[in-house]
Amino acid sequence: MRRFFLIALECFLVAVFANGNFAIADVPPWVGTTTSDDGPDVGWDNDFDRPGADFWRIELGNTDSASACLAYCRSTPRCGAYSFVKASRNGGRALCYLKNAVTVSRRDTCCVSGAKGGWRAPTDAQIRSNPSLAHVPPVGGPYPPPTSTAPLPPPPPNMSQNRDTDRPGGDYGTPQPTSTPYDCAQMCSRDSTCYSYSWIKPSSPGRPGACYLKDQIVPEQTNVCCISGQKISTPATPLPTPTPSDITTEVGVDRSGGDYYSYVGRMDANACATSCFNDRARCRAYTWVRPGTQGPNAVCYMKNTVPAPRADGCCTSGVVRSSATAPTPPPTPLTPAAAYDRYPGQRLSGDSSLVFANLFAGDPRWPVGVAFSLDNCEAVCTDPNGFTRGRLERGSCEAYTYYEGRGPNPASCLLFRRGPPTIVADPGHTSGFRRR
Repeated sequence: MRRFFLIALECFLVAVFANGNFAIADVPPWVGTTTSDDGPDVGWDNDFDRPGADFWRIELGNTDSASACLAYCRSTPRCGAYSFVKASRNGGRALCYLKNAVTVSRRDTCCVSGAKGGWRAPTDAQIRSNPSLAHVPPVGGPYPPPTSTAPLPPPPPNMSQNRDTDRPGGDYGTPQPTSTPYDCAQMCSRDSTCYSYSWIKPSSPGRPGACYLKDQIVPEQTNVCCISGQKISTPATPLPTPTPSDITTEVGVDRSGGDYYSYVGRMDANACATSCFNDRARCRAYTWVRPGTQGPNAVCYMKNTVPAPRADGCCTSGVVRSSATAPTPPPTPLTPAAAYDRYPGQRLSGDSSLVFANLFAGDPRWPVGVAFSLDNCEAVCTDPNGFTRGRLERGSCEAYTYYEGRGPNPASCLLFRRGPPTIVADPGHTSGFRRR
C-alpha cells in the first residue's frame, strides 16, 4: 500500500510540473509549511539562538514565555525566523528579535528560537501587489536602531569607548539596565573581573540600555546596535583578593542552600570566593559550580548562611572566617532637607535625558568620608551640588533609585531630574520621589 501511495504521489508531481501549473512567483512567502488556525507553523527550539538578520525588536517585559515572540513572527510575512531572549538572561527584560532571513541556529541557553518551514522572503513585486506583506507588529521598532551623531559623554579615565561597535562573547553575570554608555563603562571600571564591555542601545525612548560586562578583552566588531570599550589602565579601585586566613577553600565540596544571589560566567573558584569576600556583610559562604555542570559556564552561589558540606566533584565551596569582619563604613550621616516617598523593590525607568547622575560605590564624585547607603543616596538627591562639593553639575534632583549591589555588581545611586514615567518591580532596588 505504501509503495502504491509513493508511486501515485510521484506521478502527481510530474504531471503538475509538466503542465506548467507550478510557478515560484505564485507561492506564498512561507511555502512548504503546514498551517495552523492563526498562520504558518513556526519552529520552537529551546536553548538555541539564531544570531543575525534582525529587522524588528520587541520588549516583552519580565515574562519568560516565548509564545508571544513566536506569534509575532507567525503573523509577520517578512519574518523568516525569530530569537526570544529570556528575561532571566537580560536583566529581567525579555526580548523578541524578528529576522528577515532564516539564520543558522546555535546552542545557547539564553534563548528560544525557530523558523518558518519553507519560508521565502516576499519580493518587492509581491509587496507592491499586496501591501499587507509589509505588515510589522504594532509594538517594538526597527532594529538595529539608527546611528546617532550626538556627542557621547566621555568614559572614565581608565576606559575606552567606541561608537557603533559590539564585542560579542565573554559575558559574565547578569546584564544590567543602564541609561548611558558611561554608566556601563564605569561598572566595568570598578569591577576587577571586567576587562571590556558592550552597551546595547535602548530600543525605544524611555527605555534603558543593557550593559554586558566581559571577563576578557573581546575584539570589537562594527555594529550600530552598541557602544563598547575596554580597560586601558589599572582599575581605580580594584577589589581586594581574600587570603586563606579570610575564607576557606573546599575543593570537591558542595554547600547546598542558603543562596541569596547567584551569577553565571566564565569565572574560576577564586573569583567566586572574591565576590563573597567583598560582600561579607551578608555573604557567609559560597559554592562555585564548575562549567559543564549546570550549563556551559560556571555558576557562583553566594549564601547568607553556612549550609552543611557535602562531597561532590561538581563544586568548590568555602566559608568566610569569623575573623574576616566586614569593613565598617565611616558613620558620617547626611540629613536630607526634604521628605521622600520610598518604594522598596522598585526601580525607576525613564528617558536618559531625565538622568542627573549615576553614582557608584567608590565614585570620586561621592562625598568624601560618607558611607554609600540608601539614606545617603536620598540625601545627595536633596542637594547634589552641595553634598558633592561641586563634583556634580548644578541642577535639581526630584527622584532616585538606589541599588544595594550584589555579587560583582557594585551598589549605585541613580539620580533623576524629575520622576521618570515608569516604575518597575526589581529586587535589590529602592526608589523615592520628593514630596511636593
